[in-house]
Amino acid sequence: MKSMIATGLLRIYHDSFENSLSCWVTEKNCPYETELSDLIQQASPSSMAEEAAYRLCDNRIFSRVSRLDSAFSPLRGRPLTTHENRAASQALNAAIMAFASQWSHSSHNAFWRSKEGKSQINAWQVKSSDGRPLGSRVEDPIISGECERMIQRTLWNEAKTAIQASGEIDSFKVILAYMIFALTQRPVDQRPRREREHAPQKSRTDSMSTSNSSARGSNESILTDTSSEQFSDPAMDDAMNEEWNPFYASDLEALASPPIYLETAVRNLFSWRRKVESYRRLKLQAQATDSSTPTIGSLALKDQQTFNILFWLGVMCDTTSSAISKRPLVIPDEDCAMIHENMDSLNLNDDQDRFGWQPGRPKDDQIEAPSGALWGSYLLGFKYAGPRSTPPRWPCRFEEAALILQEAIPVKVLMFRKVGQLQTLSYRRNAPRNLENCIEQALAVYQQWNSTYGQFMIDCVNAHNSLPPHVQSWYVILDGHWHYGCLLLADAIASVDREEKTMKPQRDLRSSCALIVELRHDNALAIAKIAEASLSEHAPSFPDNAEFHFACNGSAILTEPWTDILVRAMGSACKIFINWLSTWDNPSDPAHNWVTSHTTYDDLRTQAEICIQGMSLLGRKSDAANFTASVFTDRLMRVSSSQRNRSFRDDRSLSTDFISANPFHE
Repeated sequence: MKSMIATGLLRIYHDSFENSLSCWVTEKNCPYETELSDLIQQASPSSMAEEAAYRLCDNRIFSRVSRLDSAFSPLRGRPLTTHENRAASQALNAAIMAFASQWSHSSHNAFWRSKEGKSQINAWQVKSSDGRPLGSRVEDPIISGECERMIQRTLWNEAKTAIQASGEIDSFKVILAYMIFALTQRPVDQRPRREREHAPQKSRTDSMSTSNSSARGSNESILTDTSSEQFSDPAMDDAMNEEWNPFYASDLEALASPPIYLETAVRNLFSWRRKVESYRRLKLQAQATDSSTPTIGSLALKDQQTFNILFWLGVMCDTTSSAISKRPLVIPDEDCAMIHENMDSLNLNDDQDRFGWQPGRPKDDQIEAPSGALWGSYLLGFKYAGPRSTPPRWPCRFEEAALILQEAIPVKVLMFRKVGQLQTLSYRRNAPRNLENCIEQALAVYQQWNSTYGQFMIDCVNAHNSLPPHVQSWYVILDGHWHYGCLLLADAIASVDREEKTMKPQRDLRSSCALIVELRHDNALAIAKIAEASLSEHAPSFPDNAEFHFACNGSAILTEPWTDILVRAMGSACKIFINWLSTWDNPSDPAHNWVTSHTTYDDLRTQAEICIQGMSLLGRKSDAANFTASVFTDRLMRVSSSQRNRSFRDDRSLSTDFISANPFHE
C-alpha cells in the first residue's frame, strides 16, 4: 500500500512540476545558454543535453539535477560523503512526496465523476453542520479524506525535518528540495477544536515553530481555527473601501508558500554561479594561452547546461516572488547578467576575441549597456523560434504551440522584473524621471506581449476544451501568471502616481486616458475568462487521459505547481470586480463614470462569481484557495446586499414621490 501511494505521488509530481518546467525552462528559452554558444558549436550532439521540449515521459529536472552533485565536485573541492549524499537524496525525495500530497485523490475524483460537476462548486461555499459540503454524496468515503489529511501532515513534517537536517550540505539536490518545498503549502489541522485545545502543550509549541516565523509567522498557530470569525478581516468592515485587500491579512500570508525556502535555494544557486563563472574564466585563460599546466577538472557541457537552466529557474522564481511579496531580490539585476568573457579582459591578444561578448557590453568588459542587458532589450526581443511574418495563432501543430509558449516564458518573467524594479525605485525615492523610464519600459513589455502572443492566448481560451492536454496546461498557467503580473504593474503605477513620485505631465496623461483602470479591466477580465474556460467542462477536460494522473486531470489549472500565484491572480481579479460593484451606485467614486459606461452590474457580478468558483476548484489542492474563495464570497454577498438595500430604499422613495404627486392614485 505504501509503495502504491509513493508511486501515485511521484506521478503527480511529474504531471505538475516536471510538466510545467518542460515549458518554463529548456535549453532553448534559457538566456544563459548563450554563454555556452562556443562550446555548443564545437560539441558533438551526444555531449549536449537532450532537448526535452517534447520528452514528457520522464522526470527531466530531477534526474539532471541529481547528476550535478558528482559532476560539480571539482568546483566544490571535494565529493559529497556517503552520509551527505544520502541525506540530500532523502531531503529531495521527502520534498517531492510532500509537494505531491497536496492533490486530493478521493474527494477530487468523486467531485468530477459526479454529474453535477460545476454546480457543486457553488455548494462548496456552504458547509453543513458536520463540515461536509452540502450536496456531496452520502457514499463519499469520509475516512479517506481524513487519511489524506494525515498523510499530508506526516509527509510535510517529514520533508521539513529532512530539509532542515540537510541545510548545511552543499548539494544541488538539497537546493531543488528547497525550491519544491517552497511551493508546498502547509496542510491545515482540521481536527475538532476541542481535540486541538487538549493536545499536549509540547506538540502545540512545536507546531508553532517554523523556519520562516520571522517572515510569515506561524502557519499552524494561525490555522488552528478555520471559522469565519477567526478569519475575519477588519478591512472588510467597510464595504466601500477601495483599498480593501485581503492579501495583506496574516491568515492568508500564513497559508501561502513560505518564502524562506525559496530564498535559501536561490542564494545557494547564486553562490554556485560565482564558482561556475570563475571556472569558465580559468578555462578560457588556459585555452587562450595553450597552457599545458593542469587546471581545474573539466565540466561536461550537458552538466553546465543543466546548471544554467536551474539557475534561470531560480532567477525566475526569485523575480516572481519578489514582485508579489515586495521583498528584496536575492539576486539583483547586475548579478543576473549573461557572462561572455572578452579576451581583452583577460589581458590576452586582441585578435583572440573569438569568444564573443555580452550583448551591449563595451570592449573594456565594463558593466553592460542597458540596451542589451538581460532585463533590457534582450528578453524583450527574445525570439529563438525565429522571426515570423504574422503573429502566431491557434490552431497549429503541437510542436509549434510548444515553441510559442516556451518562447513567451522569458517575456512573462521580464514583466515581473519590471514590476519589481518599479517597486524598488519607489522605495529608494529615486528621481521621478527614473520611475517614468521604468514605467515606459514596463508598458513596452506589455505592448510586446499583446502584439506577439496576445491573440494566440485568446485563441487558446476560446478553444480550451479542444486543446491537447499539455498545451492546455501550459497556456493556462502561463497566461494566468502573465495577467497577474500586469495587475501588479497597474497597482505599482497607481501607487507611485498616488504618492506623486512620478512626473506630473505623465501622471496627468495616465489619469486622463484611464490607463490604470483599463489595465485592471483588461487583465482581470482575461483572468476571469481563463477561470471560466477551466470550469467549462462538467467532466474532466481530458477524461481518463493516460498523460495525467486522475488527481490532476480534472482541470488544467490543477496542474499548476505554484498554486499561490493562480490563487492571487483570481483573487486580485475578483477584488477588482467587487470594488467596481461597490462603486456602481457611488457617483463620488473616481472610477464611477468609467465603470458605469464600460461595464454592467450583472457582468461584474458574474465575473466575480467565476473567479470565486475558480479559486474553489483550486481548493481541491489548496487550503489557501479555499480560504480566499470564502473571503471573497462573504465580500461579494456584503456588496450585493448593500446594493439591494440601496435599490429597495430608492424604490420606496420613488413610490412615495409618486403617491405624493398623485393623491388620487389607489
